[in-house]
Amino acid sequence: MTRFTPNVKISRKHFLLGSLFIFVFTFIAYSQVFDAGYIWDDYAHVSQNPTLRNIDGLKQIWLQVRQPIQYYPLTFTTFWIQYQLWGGEAQGYHLFNIFLHVINAILVWALLHRLKVKGAFCIAVIFAVHPVHVESVAWITELKNLLSTMFYLLS
Repeated sequence: MTRFTPNVKISRKHFLLGSLFIFVFTFIAYSQVFDAGYIWDDYAHVSQNPTLRNIDGLKQIWLQVRQPIQYYPLTFTTFWIQYQLWGGEAQGYHLFNIFLHVINAILVWALLHRLKVKGAFCIAVIFAVHPVHVESVAWITELKNLLSTMFYLLS
Protein backbone atom coordinates (compact mmCIF):
# COMPACT_ATOMS: atom_id res chain seq x y z
CA MET A 1 0.00 0.00 0.00
CA THR A 2 1.41 3.40 -0.95
CA ARG A 3 1.00 6.31 1.36
CA PHE A 4 0.09 9.71 0.07
CA THR A 5 2.49 12.41 1.15
CA PRO A 6 1.51 16.01 0.64
CA ASN A 7 3.53 18.08 -1.79
CA VAL A 8 6.16 19.87 0.27
CA LYS A 9 6.82 23.33 -1.08
CA ILE A 10 10.25 24.90 -1.15
CA SER A 11 10.29 28.08 0.91
CA ARG A 12 11.25 31.23 -0.96
CA LYS A 13 14.40 31.60 1.13
CA HIS A 14 15.42 27.97 0.52
CA PHE A 15 14.75 28.34 -3.22
CA LEU A 16 16.76 31.56 -3.50
CA LEU A 17 19.70 30.17 -1.51
CA GLY A 18 19.68 26.93 -3.48
CA SER A 19 19.49 28.80 -6.77
CA LEU A 20 22.33 31.08 -5.72
CA PHE A 21 24.43 28.04 -4.79
CA ILE A 22 23.73 26.41 -8.17
CA PHE A 23 24.61 29.67 -9.94
CA VAL A 24 27.90 30.20 -8.10
CA PHE A 25 28.93 26.54 -8.29
CA THR A 26 28.14 26.36 -12.02
CA PHE A 27 29.81 29.68 -12.77
CA ILE A 28 32.99 28.53 -11.01
CA ALA A 29 32.93 25.19 -12.83
CA TYR A 30 32.59 26.86 -16.24
CA SER A 31 34.62 30.02 -15.62
CA GLN A 32 37.52 28.83 -17.78
CA VAL A 33 35.30 29.07 -20.84
CA PHE A 34 35.83 32.83 -20.90
CA ASP A 35 39.34 32.21 -22.23
CA ALA A 36 38.01 30.03 -25.05
CA GLY A 37 36.78 32.76 -27.38
CA TYR A 38 35.21 31.32 -30.51
CA ILE A 39 35.76 27.66 -31.28
CA TRP A 40 35.05 25.48 -34.31
CA ASP A 41 32.00 26.76 -36.17
CA ASP A 42 31.20 29.59 -33.73
CA TYR A 43 32.78 31.89 -36.30
CA ALA A 44 30.31 30.89 -39.02
CA HIS A 45 27.30 30.95 -36.69
CA VAL A 46 28.10 34.17 -34.82
CA SER A 47 31.12 36.35 -35.51
CA GLN A 48 31.04 36.02 -39.33
CA ASN A 49 27.27 35.69 -39.73
CA PRO A 50 25.89 38.71 -41.63
CA THR A 51 22.27 37.97 -40.62
CA LEU A 52 23.06 39.07 -37.06
CA ARG A 53 24.07 42.59 -38.08
CA ASN A 54 20.74 44.27 -38.79
CA ILE A 55 16.96 43.91 -38.65
CA ASP A 56 16.82 42.47 -42.18
CA GLY A 57 18.86 39.54 -40.90
CA LEU A 58 16.07 38.67 -38.50
CA LYS A 59 13.70 38.37 -41.45
CA GLN A 60 16.18 36.09 -43.22
CA ILE A 61 16.60 33.95 -40.11
CA TRP A 62 12.87 33.17 -40.01
CA LEU A 63 11.89 33.17 -43.68
CA GLN A 64 14.85 31.74 -45.60
CA VAL A 65 15.35 28.08 -44.81
CA ARG A 66 18.95 28.00 -46.10
CA GLN A 67 19.92 31.24 -44.41
CA PRO A 68 21.80 31.23 -42.10
CA ILE A 69 23.81 28.00 -42.11
CA GLN A 70 21.07 25.80 -40.64
CA TYR A 71 17.41 26.48 -39.98
CA TYR A 72 17.29 27.06 -36.23
CA PRO A 73 15.25 30.27 -36.13
CA LEU A 74 14.95 30.52 -32.35
CA THR A 75 18.65 29.86 -31.83
CA PHE A 76 19.68 32.39 -34.46
CA THR A 77 17.17 34.92 -33.14
CA THR A 78 18.82 34.52 -29.74
CA PHE A 79 22.22 35.03 -31.39
CA TRP A 80 20.78 38.11 -33.15
CA ILE A 81 19.62 39.60 -29.83
CA GLN A 82 22.96 38.85 -28.23
CA TYR A 83 24.83 40.40 -31.14
CA GLN A 84 22.83 43.59 -30.59
CA LEU A 85 23.88 43.53 -26.91
CA TRP A 86 27.59 42.68 -27.06
CA GLY A 87 28.53 42.48 -30.71
CA GLY A 88 31.31 40.06 -31.48
CA GLU A 89 32.60 39.66 -27.92
CA ALA A 90 32.64 35.90 -27.30
CA GLN A 91 32.54 36.31 -23.51
CA GLY A 92 28.95 37.60 -23.66
CA TYR A 93 27.80 34.52 -25.55
CA HIS A 94 29.62 32.24 -23.12
CA LEU A 95 28.07 34.06 -20.15
CA PHE A 96 24.61 33.67 -21.68
CA ASN A 97 25.17 29.92 -22.20
CA ILE A 98 26.27 29.51 -18.58
CA PHE A 99 23.27 31.52 -17.37
CA LEU A 100 20.88 29.40 -19.45
CA HIS A 101 22.50 26.23 -18.12
CA VAL A 102 21.99 27.51 -14.56
CA ILE A 103 18.31 28.09 -15.36
CA ASN A 104 18.11 24.51 -16.66
CA ALA A 105 19.71 23.13 -13.50
CA ILE A 106 17.25 25.08 -11.33
CA LEU A 107 14.39 23.73 -13.46
CA VAL A 108 15.72 20.19 -12.96
CA TRP A 109 15.69 20.81 -9.20
CA ALA A 110 12.15 22.20 -9.27
CA LEU A 111 10.86 19.37 -11.43
CA LEU A 112 12.45 16.62 -9.36
CA HIS A 113 11.25 18.25 -6.15
CA ARG A 114 7.73 18.41 -7.54
CA LEU A 115 8.00 14.73 -8.45
CA LYS A 116 9.14 14.07 -4.84
CA VAL A 117 12.48 12.59 -5.91
CA LYS A 118 14.78 12.26 -2.92
CA GLY A 119 17.98 14.24 -3.30
CA ALA A 120 16.49 16.53 -5.94
CA PHE A 121 18.84 19.39 -5.06
CA CYS A 122 21.94 17.20 -5.18
CA ILE A 123 20.86 15.78 -8.53
CA ALA A 124 20.40 19.31 -9.87
CA VAL A 125 23.88 20.32 -8.68
CA ILE A 126 25.37 17.26 -10.37
CA PHE A 127 23.39 18.11 -13.51
CA ALA A 128 24.82 21.63 -13.38
CA VAL A 129 28.48 20.62 -13.28
CA HIS A 130 28.51 17.20 -14.95
CA PRO A 131 31.09 16.99 -17.74
CA VAL A 132 28.51 15.68 -20.22
CA HIS A 133 27.21 19.26 -20.53
CA VAL A 134 30.54 20.92 -21.27
CA GLU A 135 30.09 20.86 -25.03
CA SER A 136 26.65 22.48 -24.85
CA VAL A 137 27.73 25.15 -22.39
CA ALA A 138 31.23 25.97 -23.66
CA TRP A 139 30.54 25.85 -27.38
CA ILE A 140 28.55 28.93 -28.36
CA THR A 141 26.99 27.20 -31.37
CA GLU A 142 25.42 24.57 -29.13
CA LEU A 143 23.02 27.12 -27.64
CA LYS A 144 20.30 25.10 -29.38
CA ASN A 145 20.81 22.29 -26.84
CA LEU A 146 20.42 24.66 -23.91
CA LEU A 147 17.31 26.27 -25.39
CA SER A 148 15.66 22.93 -26.19
CA THR A 149 16.46 21.65 -22.69
CA MET A 150 14.90 24.74 -21.14
CA PHE A 151 11.69 24.42 -23.15
CA TYR A 152 11.55 20.68 -22.46
CA LEU A 153 11.87 21.23 -18.71
CA LEU A 154 9.35 24.07 -18.74
CA SER A 155 6.81 21.89 -20.53
